[in-house]
Amino acid sequence: MNRFHLGVDIVSVKRIEDSYASYQEKFLAKFLTENEINSLKITPQRLASRWAAKEALFKAFSSAGLTTTYRDFEIITSDTGCPRVKHLFKDWHAEISLSHENDYAIAYCQIKKIQS
Repeated sequence: MNRFHLGVDIVSVKRIEDSYASYQEKFLAKFLTENEINSLKITPQRLASRWAAKEALFKAFSSAGLTTTYRDFEIITSDTGCPRVKHLFKDWHAEISLSHENDYAIAYCQIKKIQS
């Protein structure tokens, strides 16, 4: 059966802001790819959104039985401004939605195996 696998994560913007303040580049390298680090306009909300995105993707791919790391995924911004997922799992399709408001950031994703 070809089913969707879901992932969701909510994170405190302050927690991510404090981690970045303490560890700077080491913190970024833990969960962002080099391309993400070079292209992201760093704000606490954006970092928190990306953290939540990586957590949500990790949960979805893990529920599908795949072993992953945060850096297996890259969140890019499409020409229309929507977040898109690039990842190493070519036979899987991933969609993601990100949001942040005041103290929290949230990400929701769904993945599905591409039928051959």
